[in-house]
Amino acid sequence: MDILHNINTLMKDRGVSAYKLSKDVGISSGLMSQWKKGMQKPSLDVVARIAAYFNVTTDFLLDMADDPAPPRTKKAADGDITFDDFEYALYGEVRELDDEEKAELLKNARRMNELRKLRNKEQNKPVNPNG
Repeated sequence: MDILHNINTLMKDRGVSAYKLSKDVGISSGLMSQWKKGMQKPSLDVVARIAAYFNVTTDFLLDMADDPAPPRTKKAADGDITFDDFEYALYGEVRELDDEEKAELLKNARRMNELRKLRNKEQNKPVNPNG
């Protein structure tokens, strides 16, 4: 098997047309046609964008791994949300956001980070024994 076979399989399994894939990942339909004819292979940048689009690893697309799922870097206790879970959940969702929504998401993330820093600073503040 090869990358084109894997891309076509993902497109078929997920009901994505060549037109939609090319539009969503920012490549021309003519370029996809060249791939199918064997005239050109996808660049690594395009492979990465297609992997992100389908939420699979580039290794899977390149036929270097059997498991399409991104690897987990750590196990969470039941019910705990890890950064991996958060990142995985946002990975596909961010594609659906417009620029204004992405800016708002980034602003909220920065605000949360600042609040976390303030909480940590308050918790680590030395206690004044004189009250």
